[in-house]
Amino acid sequence: MKDICEEQSNGVFYFKCPCPHENSRGGCRNAEESDRVITTWAYGSTWTAEEYQKYCETRVYDHYVAP
Repeated sequence: MKDICEEQSNGVFYFKCPCPHENSRGGCRNAEESDRVITTWAYGSTWTAEEYQKYCETRVYDHYVAP
């Protein structure tokens, strides 16, 4: 997640601090643990928000988070 946030999304990854999701297509909540929530945010123009939502919702434990 750190590489995706920093390298692909030009974000800054911090433990217990969110990767910025301004201008994102939405996020895919991947996991919730006692001390953190992991969400993968989609950026750029490759997918629309609706396409990313469909992709996220096809995964068993993930759910879509609106931007």
